[in-house]
Amino acid sequence: MFVIPLHMKAFTAVTSGDWSSAATWGGIAPGSTVTNQDIIIPSGITVNLDMDVTFSGLLNSFTVDGTLNSTGTNWISIGQGAFSGTGTVDIERLEFSGLLTSTAFSGTMTLGTLRNDGAPIVLSATVSIDDSLLLDAGALTLGSGSNLSMMAGSDIRVDNGSLTTTGGVFSTGNAYNVWYVGVSKTSGLELNSTMLQNLYINLDDNTQTVTMGANNLTVNGTLYVYAGFFSINGNHLTLAGDLSMAAGTRLVSTAASDMTIQGSGSMMSGLWFETGSSISDLNIDRSGNGSVMLMGNLDIVGSLNLHDGDFSLESGSNLTMGAGSMIRVEDGAMALNGGTFTGTAAYNVEYIGSANTTTGEELSGSGLNNVTVNMSSGSSTVMMDSDVIIGGMLDLENGYFDLNGNDLTLNGSLDQNSTTWFVGDNASELELNLSALSNDTLWFNQDNNLDRLAIDLGAGNTITLASSLTLHDELDMVNGRLQLLNSDLTLASNASLNGYSDNDYIVTSGSGRLVMHIAVSSPYTTFPVGTMSGYSPAYVQQTSSGTAGNFMVRAMDGVYTQGTTGFNAASTESLVDRTWVIHAGTGVNVNMNLKLGWKASDEVNGFNRNQAYVAHYAGNMWDSYLAGSASNGANNTYELTRTAMTSTGPYAVVDTSVVLGLEAPAAFTGVNMYPNPATDFVTVEMENATNEMLVYQLCDVTGKLVMSTQSTDKINRFDLSSLERGCYFLKVSNAEGTQVITRRVIKS
Repeated sequence: MFVIPLHMKAFTAVTSGDWSSAATWGGIAPGSTVTNQDIIIPSGITVNLDMDVTFSGLLNSFTVDGTLNSTGTNWISIGQGAFSGTGTVDIERLEFSGLLTSTAFSGTMTLGTLRNDGAPIVLSATVSIDDSLLLDAGALTLGSGSNLSMMAGSDIRVDNGSLTTTGGVFSTGNAYNVWYVGVSKTSGLELNSTMLQNLYINLDDNTQTVTMGANNLTVNGTLYVYAGFFSINGNHLTLAGDLSMAAGTRLVSTAASDMTIQGSGSMMSGLWFETGSSISDLNIDRSGNGSVMLMGNLDIVGSLNLHDGDFSLESGSNLTMGAGSMIRVEDGAMALNGGTFTGTAAYNVEYIGSANTTTGEELSGSGLNNVTVNMSSGSSTVMMDSDVIIGGMLDLENGYFDLNGNDLTLNGSLDQNSTTWFVGDNASELELNLSALSNDTLWFNQDNNLDRLAIDLGAGNTITLASSLTLHDELDMVNGRLQLLNSDLTLASNASLNGYSDNDYIVTSGSGRLVMHIAVSSPYTTFPVGTMSGYSPAYVQQTSSGTAGNFMVRAMDGVYTQGTTGFNAASTESLVDRTWVIHAGTGVNVNMNLKLGWKASDEVNGFNRNQAYVAHYAGNMWDSYLAGSASNGANNTYELTRTAMTSTGPYAVVDTSVVLGLEAPAAFTGVNMYPNPATDFVTVEMENATNEMLVYQLCDVTGKLVMSTQSTDKINRFDLSSLERGCYFLKVSNAEGTQVITRRVIKS
């Protein structure tokens, strides 16, 4: 019987020296091939690896408790056996090349290259790699207590191997690169880093895919896709540098995936997505006039965020916005360069930048729903570059929105802050088909213009114009009311006003007026004004004695003793509860015929429309006019006319029983006038008057002064014998004209 020893020889270094030196080992060196031998480098001994060494026996045992280093490019390949120890290894290359290899080394290794080709290796050492980690096959696991560090510029190449951890640390404080080669695989610990520089996808062909694992990924350098597909797999992929994709390669994403493209300048390649890919959020942030090109089809179900740079849809590409998705434009832009944009589903757009922005393809979709302007600077402008139809809400929170000669149609609702203005011009149209009204107030920049304004608000609804506006072509009041506050709405000389009615008219709630041009000897021009209480149109005609020009009209509730201030006579007198304030532009010679209209609901205190007239406040008093019967007017109104008026100001409609004057001061109470009617004389007794001088003026119904006197007496007698029969008005005032009362006198 022959016994073959399993361990042919054991080598223990006895002194520091070269691997190949017999002196190092006390007589015989192990050589370049170690088969079923024990190699031991004790603590305190340093062995210089001066040759390439291969371990090939099952019973190999290599223990380094001292130091193994190399001054050249020599390497150790362990095909079989165990590697252990607690010392230091600093060599060019260490590889585990067989399935029957294990390691329990817990010391420190500094390697140019570490390669695993099949062995299930569990590291417990601290390892620094200067050049390459080659994961050709097998699992390389970082066990508890281990630490693997990739040095700056180093590479990890993943073929059929993997990198995992069961408690160890993958230390990535330096910029390193990762390569994927071979067939399809899922990424592992090698991408769990914020320091990844370049990522290379170079699989066997374009049927193979690298799928991202469970972690988000930032590529700080360049993503090179030479061959194969790269699947984001529901993660967030950030490209902070550049992208290079070879023909036939693709990115694969799902509705759970996000992608951010940062950096500066234009990218080497455009974005090629696999057919059917969708993405939740796509963020474009390329500074320095950077450009990102979409080369194929992509669906966005979350947000397209254009932070900076251009997002160009190239020929053959199509970007589709999903229902409820958002395009958020900061300082970037989207443009077509042969590609198409599909926005048929309801999607939203928001502008949030700091600089002036011109809109792009993002507003072209038929499904455009909500649009928000919320610029970081209140002086920044969003400028339309084409006609836009918004189906939902236009929310103007901060910044200006410039129509820029285009047409804007709102089919939903409007919410506008007072400092966020529309900017229009004489080529722009604004059409408001608002289905819901809340904070719907229109604010324009000062002295703004539109070609056309159309409002369709639904019956009984009102939108407010809070700033000046000039319309050059048309005001189309399809449905609803337009309320003016303290600024004028002006229709240019060739503009038309259409669609108004007793339900759809211009409400003048403040000092704002409707301004329209009136030619000489033309038909009556209708001013369809009123208050929130009702429709009260005014009709103005310039006679041949007047000149053409602008007339300004507003209506207000009440009839006041001082024209637009003082005591409201509508609370006690029989009249129409309305005052029309009419003015003319500078240089206009007024000689107008005036017709005023009102609704029956505005007649108060027993107003008699069959004995009524149009009164005018001029010379600090209301005058009188020949009474007549009101006629039926358009839009369920009654009308009265007064002709040849040469002055402007407040006008009212009263019946013949009304005497308009200032609210009687205390000194003017207790006024007795008798007889009335009078044939020859009328006596006026001022019971509470003091000894101050009072002025007595008697006027006819046209306002012509027919008698005047001054007296300090409480009782005065006036001779009416020379006057024609009719109605006269006696005005009593103090010398300063600050206290006035008027009474009607009938001469029989």
